[in-house]
Amino acid sequence: MLNVVEKIKELEQAGFTKSEALTSIKVLVDIMNDEFATKSDLQKEVGLLRHDMHLEFANVRHEMKEEFANVRHEMKEEFANVRHEMKEEFANVRHEMKEESAKLRQEMQIEFVNVRHEIKELETSLRSEMTNLGDKLTIRLGAMMTAGLALIFGMLQFMR
Repeated sequence: MLNVVEKIKELEQAGFTKSEALTSIKVLVDIMNDEFATKSDLQKEVGLLRHDMHLEFANVRHEMKEEFANVRHEMKEEFANVRHEMKEEFANVRHEMKEESAKLRQEMQIEFVNVRHEIKELETSLRSEMTNLGDKLTIRLGAMMTAGLALIFGMLQFMR
């Protein structure tokens, strides 16, 4: 590291006494020993920093796993809630459709009853009109037959 003998000689050549040069170098070496890190110190510090980084990364990984697990759990709950809401909504729509279908059936049944009633009334009315027409035809036919017979008897008497 530091060649002490060389540095003492340099200080003496610069005008320091041997005692001053030794004291200066000693102070400098003490400062260096107290303040400067050795290669071993740096290796220890790097090792501690690596260990701290590994611990920190492990903590971050653990926190991330927990956070992902929490998000997955929340998403499962949210999806379950959405499924439940959708099932309820579908059930409500089915119920509404059944009610509407039942109302429509009831309205159609009432309409069929009304149409049947109208058809029966129309049938009754037509039967009555046909009977009246038949009666009128019978009367006219009878009148025509009477007139024809009268004409035939008249002609027979005339021919006699």
